[in-house]
Amino acid sequence: MSEVRNTPPPRSDIPGAADSATPTHRERDDTYLDVVVECTDNWRVIRCRRGLQWIIQKRSTKRPNRGVFIGKSFHTTRKSLLEACSRLQLLDSPRILASLLDLPERPNDSVNN
Repeated sequence: MSEVRNTPPPRSDIPGAADSATPTHRERDDTYLDVVVECTDNWRVIRCRRGLQWIIQKRSTKRPNRGVFIGKSFHTTRKSLLEACSRLQLLDSPRILASLLDLPERPNDSVNN
């Protein structure tokens, strides 16, 4: 007679696991809800969960390793955000630049408050 083994569900904190695509409100997570633009594999721009600022984040480790996004600079105006992205050389794609130029002047000016 074969044994039936009860295996635990997949861990949700491992990329590729069952619940890893569930959007979250934690700004550090890969699946954060309010990502403005993914610049590269390790850099992105988000709007903070309170809608007060944009944050340029860098991932703590390269994929597929487990890691989190860490805030590197914080901006309350589109101009400041664009200048910082330029300094960090994150504007290498017309898609990224267009996404940032489409932002309102301030993060709390957007319709998604």
